[in-house]
Amino acid sequence: EFTTSTTAIQVPKTLEVHRIEDGPVTKELKTEDDYNKLTQSELAVAYFGEKDGDFKAFEGIATQHPDILFYHSFDAKLLEVNKKVKVTIFKKFDGGKKDFLEPFSRKALEKWILVNR
Repeated sequence: EFTTSTTAIQVPKTLEVHRIEDGPVTKELKTEDDYNKLTQSELAVAYFGEKDGDFKAFEGIATQHPDILFYHSFDAKLLEVNKKVKVTIFKKFDGGKKDFLEPFSRKALEKWILVNR
């Protein structure tokens, strides 16, 4: 007769994804060249505006979604390049670039990012 013994292994229900780099949760876009490279991203979310409460909300969302690349720029010129849209998703699939056009709130932005990613 063949008998075997098994031992239960505890496996976490969710696995956390961690950013490889330490430092800010969003990377700064400084030049139009940075912007152009961003437009070729597989999936990235970018904030264009001032370092204010909206940006703090954007940063907060970025900390909750380490599987998405987040960028920001406080340069008015890059806001113009992005046609004055405060938050944009850049991706190489599903129609490409999508702009956040709703009234800004953390809840609305996070929902929009999750739906459009």
